Amino acid sequence: MASKFKEAVLSFEEVMQLERIAASTAHLPISQRLTAFMDHRKWNTVRFAELTEFDGSTYSRIRNNRLPKLHLRLILAICVGLHLPLHIVQSLLECAGLSFGNSDTGRAYRYVIVEMHGCTVYEANVFLQSQGVPLLGTLGLEEQASA
Repeated sequence: MASKFKEAVLSFEEVMQLERIAASTAHLPISQRLTAFMDHRKWNTVRFAELTEFDGSTYSRIRNNRLPKLHLRLILAICVGLHLPLHIVQSLLECAGLSFGNSDTGRAYRYVIVEMHGCTVYEANVFLQSQGVPLLGTLGLEEQASA
């Protein structure tokens, strides 16, 4: 019983830290908001690539605010890698002018964030592929380019 309590306290404290970051960056552009979360998790170029399945140049472009528009699958890959809860993911998507929507694809992405919370992008992509949904990370972009 004590270990479940300790896990809950640690989990709550982590969510509180994430919510403080979300609140303090709410007025900033999406790239700067994502950078604050990545800094919190102590990400660097290598860690970003490992946890999002995007390359390091994408990390640099986000950090330097050199991506004019961030697409849904990039933001979601970052959010999955950061293990962000749904309400923060939705806030970030709104900041970028995006949403999950009510399509099967949007529902699958929302399912990954809610029901598969804590999974890797690779694990999320295994599920998304089984649903016939575009993948996160560069795999999803390669699919889009070949379609």
